[in-house]
Amino acid sequence: MVIIVPHQDDEIFCYSLLRKVEKLIVVFKGGGEPKGYILDPEELYKRRCNETLKTCEEMGVKDVSFLGVQRPYTKEDLDVAIRSVFERKHFDIVVTTLPIENHPDHIALGKAVPRFCSADELYGFIVHTKTLVDYSNKVKPSEIFELTDEEYAHKIRLANNYKTQKHFLPNVIKRKVYKTELYWRMR
Repeated sequence: MVIIVPHQDDEIFCYSLLRKVEKLIVVFKGGGEPKGYILDPEELYKRRCNETLKTCEEMGVKDVSFLGVQRPYTKEDLDVAIRSVFERKHFDIVVTTLPIENHPDHIALGKAVPRFCSADELYGFIVHTKTLVDYSNKVKPSEIFELTDEEYAHKIRLANNYKTQKHFLPNVIKRKVYKTELYWRMR
């Protein structure tokens, strides 16, 4: 199984799958930083990658790749990066973002992965709360994982690894909906 996420920190929304994953791939160079962030973009990228590596190490994920697709990017730039993932290896199960969110990187990734992956099982997940609530009320998820209190507390601790996202991520994770992780079968 491979999980392909847009940004460093989006993997935390797949907490229920991280212990089972063979590989995690992070596609874009950044995303979610507040305007006027004080760090140099390259330094910020390194820090965010290190935060993801620390989180993955704590979850036992040994194979993590960063594709480093830089904004602004074209559809062709993204296609080249995603194609390269599947040229190297076949994965039975692929998990990525559903292309229904309001973030352009999430949408682009959710559209690109199905074009190149040959996996029989392709699942999508949603990061943004409002989209998640709206969509889950309309379309029943294929897989539902209820985190135990202990798992949920661990997920919160992992979210605190993301110091560069302290303005955003911990408050999102603490919403009730993220104690239940939902995945929709896209294929």
